[in-house]
Amino acid sequence: PDASLLARTLLLGEPLHLPHAEDFPTGAREILATVNVRSGHMHPVFHGDKPAGVLALGWRDEQPHLDAANAELVAELAAESGRAIERDAHVKLLARQARTDELTALPNRRAWDEAVEREMNRAQRTGEPLCLALLDLDFFKAYNDLHGHQAGDGHLRRTAAAWRRELRAIDVLARYGGEEFGVLLPSCDIKEAGEVIDRVRCATPSGESASAGVVEYDGRESADSLLARADAALYRAKHAGRAMTVPA
Repeated sequence: PDASLLARTLLLGEPLHLPHAEDFPTGAREILATVNVRSGHMHPVFHGDKPAGVLALGWRDEQPHLDAANAELVAELAAESGRAIERDAHVKLLARQARTDELTALPNRRAWDEAVEREMNRAQRTGEPLCLALLDLDFFKAYNDLHGHQAGDGHLRRTAAAWRRELRAIDVLARYGGEEFGVLLPSCDIKEAGEVIDRVRCATPSGESASAGVVEYDGRESADSLLARADAALYRAKHAGRAMTVPA
């Protein structure tokens, strides 16, 4: 705030009028002189009750003060800017909610499908390996029946958080549906992927276990084919005794 008029306006949340060019800081004065700005005015822009930005205006003629009409116009411009920021934030929130599983806060099936296509396209471009895994909590229905659905929801949330901690930032963990989850592992071959998914499974909380099927993208197949192979590998893991990872 000592060096920046924008920062001062933002932090104080109050308008600041600069009637003369010499009222600007040296750096700003030199820049504004190139466009013949002689007076300036800064008005905070609010998002709700918090300052979110600054509307800065300049005049080529000196303005010793703002008359009532100009002050009202500037205030309305700042208010409209705040409403635009609020609308943008609301749209982004709705977009996130549309792609986020409400219970676990993970990407939902819609976001998962988009991520699969995106990572397959990237793997085709770069030639790097891509692996995909489907994981399913073992005996989840029995867990629900024994502890209740509220406890089951808590188990899903804890599982999502525990599994997320075992993955890299570039990996995608999504709720595929029910007690089933999907994992995308870019730049990871099938051997490495099997080790990662084993580590993820072992992080399952509450003494519970999970089964997994993991596959490597062949660079040509469709998303449906890739997912079908992962689902078949998961099916084999379930029927081989559960609590294991089966590669395909």
